[in-house]
Amino acid sequence: MDEDNIPIIEWIVSQTRETYAKQIMRQKIRTRTPRLKVDEHIRYCEPCKNTWYDHRAGGGNSGKWSFNHKGTIPTIGKARQLCPNCRGKK
Repeated sequence: MDEDNIPIIEWIVSQTRETYAKQIMRQKIRTRTPRLKVDEHIRYCEPCKNTWYDHRAGGGNSGKWSFNHKGTIPTIGKARQLCPNCRGKK
């Protein structure tokens, strides 16, 4: 059988295999890149007893920060630093 007369099912299977192989390669490449460990950038604010994360520490440039309420994230081993809310109050 020449290439122009391939049954439609065989053509779909060949195309699906190529697409699947490309997806697998993309996943392998993604897993090789180092991941940012967000836990290392989370800070604990003692006055308000909440944890927070500065997005610029994670490579972003938005200048924003995320706020986590008390008890959401364990505070053991977190760096103690005043959050932007408490810094503004002082």
